[in-house]
Amino acid sequence: MNSEPELLRCAVIEDEDQMRRWLCDRLREFPEVEIIGEAASVDSAFHLLNRERPDALFLDVKLIGGSAFDLLNRLRANRVPIPAIVIITGDDEHAIPFINQWHGEVVRYLTKPFIEEWQNKIRDCIDALCAATSRFAASLPQPPLTNPARSYLFVRNADQDIRIDFDAIRWLEVAGGGAVYVVSDRQTIRLNQTLNQLLEHMPPYIMRISRDTAVNLNRIMRVDRSDRGVFIDCNGTEKFLGVGDAYYPALLHHLDLIK
Repeated sequence: MNSEPELLRCAVIEDEDQMRRWLCDRLREFPEVEIIGEAASVDSAFHLLNRERPDALFLDVKLIGGSAFDLLNRLRANRVPIPAIVIITGDDEHAIPFINQWHGEVVRYLTKPFIEEWQNKIRDCIDALCAATSRFAASLPQPPLTNPARSYLFVRNADQDIRIDFDAIRWLEVAGGGAVYVVSDRQTIRLNQTLNQLLEHMPPYIMRISRDTAVNLNRIMRVDRSDRGVFIDCNGTEKFLGVGDAYYPALLHHLDLIK
């Protein structure tokens, strides 16, 4: 007998009513998500999470009656399980200390406003939350063409099918007009694909670091914290690529650089 697929049970904790309603409405557009409740204050959020025990949490740093720090410390003190978290904030300076302290629970980071390209941003958050939630991780479908036996991708470009070896990629860069430059060890190829389309078929170590750029994490030589960028090895020289503010904490987390 076929059973219905399990849904990712999410709670949204956000003190701004309009933003909270907007985010709940957007999350409901994803069929694998169930909104089990929402709250604006530390007290109401604590009672919601204690009662419902969600799988995932979209959590603003600033809340009525306190902060995300207060909420999570209260949950921990009362031995209430803390789910996987997506942090929401309009101020990076408040988010970074939170991520530093709770980096084991935080899987993604959203900077307000994130209405532009919201589908891709929320899709990325949901995928990360599912991967971080043990009862979903084992049942997640393999992304297309990225199973352990496949280390490459063929991309149709005009009248040719071009092979891209994942390990050889250095970085991807938007070329404009719906095209992307793929910079690899052997060559630079201009493909008539968007960055989002290509990243859907790439392994997790090919990671977006800005709106227009993604890098192979295995090719990063140095991280420049002052200028917020990374240096990629490029035939004996180093190529600097800037990292967007919204992507910077996630990059440090993936490189195990948050202390």
